[in-house]
This record gives sequence, C-alpha cells and structure tokens, in this order.
Amino acid sequence: MKHFKTYLLCLGLALTTASCSQDDFDSTEATSEKLVDMSFIAGSSQPVTRTVLGTDGSTVTWQTNDQIGIGYKTARYQKTYPFKTPTTGSDVRFWGQADDQPNPYFMMYPYQENAKIAVKSNSQAEYQYDFPKNQKAVAGSFDPKANVSVGIIPQRGKPFIAYNVGGLLCFTIKGTSDVKQVKLLAVGQENLAGTINSTITFANDGKISAAQNKFTAASPVVNLTAESGSLEENKSYYIALPEQKLSQGLTLIFVLQNGKAILKKVKQEVNIQRAQVYNLGEMTLDPTKAKDFILKNQPIIDAVAAKVSGLNRKPDGNLDIYDGDNLEKILSYKGILTITDNDKLTSIDELQYYRNITSVSLQGNKNLAGELDFNKNPYLNNTIVVSNSPLVTKLDISGLKDLKFLSAHHMDGLTEAKVGNNPQMTTLALYNNKLLTKIDASNLPALTTLQAYNNGELTNINTLNSPKINSINISATGKLTQIEGLSDKDQLENFVAWGNKIESYDFSKMTKLKSINLLGSAVKEIKGLAAAGTNLKILELGSTQISSLDVTKNTELQKLNLSYVKGITTLDLSNNTHLTELTTNNSGIRELKLGSKNGLKNINVSNSKLSSLDISEAGTIENIAVGLQTDVTGDKQIKVTMTQQQKDYFDSKGIIFTENIITNNSDKNKPNSNVKVIIKQ
Repeated sequence: MKHFKTYLLCLGLALTTASCSQDDFDSTEATSEKLVDMSFIAGSSQPVTRTVLGTDGSTVTWQTNDQIGIGYKTARYQKTYPFKTPTTGSDVRFWGQADDQPNPYFMMYPYQENAKIAVKSNSQAEYQYDFPKNQKAVAGSFDPKANVSVGIIPQRGKPFIAYNVGGLLCFTIKGTSDVKQVKLLAVGQENLAGTINSTITFANDGKISAAQNKFTAASPVVNLTAESGSLEENKSYYIALPEQKLSQGLTLIFVLQNGKAILKKVKQEVNIQRAQVYNLGEMTLDPTKAKDFILKNQPIIDAVAAKVSGLNRKPDGNLDIYDGDNLEKILSYKGILTITDNDKLTSIDELQYYRNITSVSLQGNKNLAGELDFNKNPYLNNTIVVSNSPLVTKLDISGLKDLKFLSAHHMDGLTEAKVGNNPQMTTLALYNNKLLTKIDASNLPALTTLQAYNNGELTNINTLNSPKINSINISATGKLTQIEGLSDKDQLENFVAWGNKIESYDFSKMTKLKSINLLGSAVKEIKGLAAAGTNLKILELGSTQISSLDVTKNTELQKLNLSYVKGITTLDLSNNTHLTELTTNNSGIRELKLGSKNGLKNINVSNSKLSSLDISEAGTIENIAVGLQTDVTGDKQIKVTMTQQQKDYFDSKGIIFTENIITNNSDKNKPNSNVKVIIKQ
C-alpha cells in the first residue's frame, strides 16, 4: 500500500463491422423492426482489447462465447440484441440478429439482458446497464462481465473502437493465500455498483467525447469473490468500478476462509478514470491479526432487522458484518433508529457499525445503563432522544459536529450531559432529570432553543458564546442561582424561568423579547424592559418579590400578571392600550391607572388595596373580579366606574356586583362583593 500508480489501460478495440446483407448505407428511415442475421467483426488492425487481461497488464482479448449487445434507433423498447463470438482471439466475429436499418448502431460489452440503449442522435446514446456489485476474482485479470465498454458503429462496413466506461482498481495480496473474498467499501459511500444511466457522446473518430453517469439504484460495496478456493498470493487482481473520485478513500475487507477479516484503509482520494488502472500496490496481510466482526447487541440488530429484510443472522441471533450481503444491508438502513421499552437493551455498543443511522430515539429502556458515548457515531447528524432510562449516568455528544437536536429527559440517574463542539446544534433539551447539577450550553453558535426545566438539583447554566438563543425554559429549577451569559442574549424572544432562585434580571439588550414568565421565582429586580418596546406581549410576574415595574414603553403588551406581588403599590398602564388580560389579585397595588380605549377582556384585581377603578374605556369585558379590597384597617369597598352597557352585559352573564361582603366561598360572585358600581354618564 505504499505505492499508488495510475496508468492507462489500453482498452480501445478497432472492430470492423460487416453485415450479411447489403454493405451500402441506406438513408431512408425504417418504419418497422425486422430482425435479420448479421455479424460484426473485430479486426486486428487496431490495438486489441476485451475480456481477458494479458501478462503485460494492458492487452485484453476476446474469449469464446463472449457476447456484445447491439442497440439502434428503431429497437423496440430500447432493448439490446445479443451477438456472440464462437472463437477466442483478436480477430473474432460476433453473430446475432438485428434490424437492417440505416442509422448508426451502438454496442456495449458485456451483453446484459435488461440493458437498454436509447439513441438520442447519430452520435449520442443513453445506456442503461448494471455495474455488478458481485465480481469474479480472476488472478492477473478482471471479471470479464464486469468491465463495461461501449462503442458506436456509424455505418456498416466501417471500423469502430469500444471504450470502457469505467476503470480498474488493482491490488496484489501478500502474506496469505487464505483470502476467499475481498469487499470494497467507499468510505464516503459513493456508489460503486448498481444500475447506471450513462449518456455517452461519441466523436467523429468513435472516441468518447463526453460521458455522464447517473445511478438509479446503487451500492457502496463491491464483492470480489474466488469461484473456488482462495485468491492467490503474489497475483494482481482487478475490480471494475465506475468513473468517479472517491474523496474519502476506500476500505478493503479481506475475508479469510475461517470467516475472520482484515481491514486495509486507503485514506487518500482515489480517482477512478475511464480506461485506466488505479494501482493500490501490495496489500500485506497478517492472518494472525484477522478478527471476527460479529455484532452481538441484539436489540439494535432486531430494530434494524425489522426494517431491513434478508439479514443473514447466526443461529444465536448475532450478526457477522461481512457474511453475505450483511454489510450492504446494514448500510441500507438510513434515518432514525428507534428502540422503545426494550428491557434487553443495556448499552449502545456497536451502534457505530450502522453508519447511515442519522438519528436515534431510545425511550423507556429501563436497563440501558452507564455512560452513553455517542462520539463513536459521527454519522449522527440529526437528532438524539434518550428518556426514561434511570440507570444511565452520563451522556456524551461532544464530538458530534453535525448533530442538530439533543433531548435527554426523565433520566433519574443522569449526572452529566457533555455537550461541546456541536456547531450545528439548534436545540438542547435537558429536562426532568433529578440529579443533573449543571448544563454547559456555551459555544454553540447555532443554538436557538434551550430547555432545562424541572431539574431539581440544577445550580448553574452556561450560555456564553451561544448568541442565537431565542427561547429559554428553565422553570421549576429550585436551586438554580445563575445563568452565565444570559444578559447578552439579544436574540431572545421567549423566556420562561418560574420557580428558581435567581434574584435579578437585566433585559437591556433583549430587544426582541416577546414573552417573559417568572411566576413564583425569587426575582427581586427586573431591568431593561423598555428595550423590548412593542415586541413584548406577555409578562408573567405573579408571586415574585419585585417592588417596581415600568411597562410604559411596552405599548403592545397583551397579558400582565402581578398576582400576589406585595411590593408594588402603584401601576401605570395608561400606555398599554392593547392589554387584554390583567391579573393583579392579592397584590399590594393601591393605585391602578388604565389606558383609555383599552381592549381588556379579562381582569382580576380582587383582594388587593384598590379604592377605585375605572373600566368604562375597556369595552366588553368577558370576565371580571374587582371586589374584596382591603386597607390597613381591614375590608374596604371599591368604587368601580363602568358604562350602562357594560353593566347590562355583566348582568346577562350572571356577574353580580354586591355592596356587601359575601362570605360563602362557593358563591361565584364573592370576588365581586363589597363593590359599589358607578355608572358613567
């Protein structure tokens, strides 16, 4: 593997064609297809090429019973017709039947029954054929049916040259003669085999001037298998591959007779070019270092087998990766792996072998335990969800550069979630975890959503250098005392932080804030609400310890909750004309000023310190509670000014205002007792 060479493979073959019918060119269009006997002759006047590689490593000759496929414009369903040679050598004749028609013929080797040739013009055709994933190992040569070539016969009696559409990969085995199969895997999972559409344009001299390949069904795996016995040591072997650049290199898996395997990796780019050989050189194998590649994590195997049919499992349910088509089938499993409520799942060991799984959902697996290190699975680039697995203690995704979403919740034993170097992550959801004490959400440049609620032992959250966060939920985190980097979150729109020990917030840089919920938290001071201006729509501050509030700049505010806030005594809402819901019950507010022509629909200011309230500018209020006010001397009556229309509406809804105090707690009108109604004239 130390020497890599690319050299030209002489695959051009001059074929002189002759027809058993007339030799002149008919310029009329054929109206129907009539098959007649004819033959095409491979002449020796040009460099010979075909199906068996000579000892010089470049010359190829035809073999007895070789078949080519012939297609042409009038061929039904674009099918190809077989032409066979009964002889071996350079000068051979291919016999078969085709339509005697005036347009160019297009050929391909080898003949494939399902191949098609769609003629686009006199110099272009679209070939549909199979590039075989299973190739026969031939010492010193290649599988004659794998090395596809095409050509144009512009006119009967004129010579043509067939050109390979792919190239050859060459290697020589050293150290053992016990290899029964070689599997070739494109590390970047480029297509190495399958059904291909090749649009080929031929120049005037018959050479390929342009070729475009497109796979319609494909595999990143090619198998080179000895027909019997083993591949020979010190002999060159060739694998036919479609033209392309394999940017991430190749892995060659040498499977020995005992089923064990040796892996060799080619880490540099491999450029497979038409009609050329890419020589990997010698592959030195030490059979004593061969390993079994048996997957034993049966819950994962079962989940894959439920979606991928035909896995060749051992009697005990285990899976040999390199047995049969197992490798290709494993790679065919794409997307999300879901394992739910499976008591047999104890680890995520071996997940890394399922390289096309991009997301995992592991929920309700009560025996999943220990550390879940997902860094062995760099192909996880979408989501990871782990929940309700109480024996899991640690989760690590710090090396998954393309992961976008992590959710770990209801994990009673989780003490650490290691996040970092995840530049594509947009959502981090770590919630309902009993033992989690800190969350590091720093240095996540794409992060927009942070969910860290209901973590009873959480004391610290770090959001430094994560500038795009627009939604944070840290509610019900009773021991949380700080959020590093919060004050710099100028993209923040929604902030939910009820039920924690943080005492001060500065929103001065958060101009996009739409919603704040600090219900029942220990907050005493709130700064900078004016920065949000008209963007702020919802402000939930009930049961907090704040002593002042200025929302005069938040003129689009729609919902305000100050229930049980004893420290605020005056509240000016004269600028908040879009307010629809106001809750200040059981507060210390003595003076409340509402704006004119406001849109209040729901108002509860009961059990506070108010002596008067004017709601006449509010229009239609659906729900109201204004009674049971008190002062230092005890109960006091509140005077509520309203319009007659409002009063009539309340009456129709069964909302009754009484000047006396209702003591019956079951009376729905109690919140509106000890109220004197004044009708605005």
